[in-house]
Amino acid sequence: MLKIENLIKTFPSSGKDLQIIKDVSFEVKKGESIAIVGASGSGKTTLLGLAAGLDQPTSGKVLIDDVDLTSLSEDDKADLRNQKVGFIFQNFQLLPSLTALENVMTPLELQGQKNAKQKALDMLNSVGLEGREKHYPNQLSGGEQQRVALARAFITTPKILFADEPTGNLDEETSLHVENLLFELNKNHQTTLVIVTHDPQLAKKADRIVKVRDGQIVQD
Repeated sequence: MLKIENLIKTFPSSGKDLQIIKDVSFEVKKGESIAIVGASGSGKTTLLGLAAGLDQPTSGKVLIDDVDLTSLSEDDKADLRNQKVGFIFQNFQLLPSLTALENVMTPLELQGQKNAKQKALDMLNSVGLEGREKHYPNQLSGGEQQRVALARAFITTPKILFADEPTGNLDEETSLHVENLLFELNKNHQTTLVIVTHDPQLAKKADRIVKVRDGQIVQD
């Protein structure tokens, strides 16, 4: 489902190139869940951004569902993400001017799907937010906002989901609830799951743990 081949990413620094990702290769099968772990500055978040097509590598290939992202235009990459990819971020990234229901409906509307409202209501119910659909993000707790983000991410039944520190801003009890929902939805929809996390308990729930250090995979 996801194939990374000889990925390199460099940034200019003090007149020379600084290599952040150093010839990384790995593969994630359909329906598999992996956790990418490593210390701050190890390159794991950069790797996630490259794998999701949010950033362009200096060299190497990224294939999602056998499509080479590095050969696509920005518009084509956006279309592929809209059709096949879901995202969950540490800071939720909900649209503040939209209600919970409207936030979840948005990806369906972008795809031109029918019955977007009912599908979004059903998905909000599945993450335990029945009765909260008319609330705006600032009227919801952190855990509730992350559950809206989960519902939005899974509403299009993406083939692959990228999650960047999905429990990073949550307390322990809420984190556990969100983790359970994440893997429950992953299992029910057979969505490939790629998580970046500092949380060892979250990482242990994945099928595989990939450890990154200094821009390289040191354990898989």
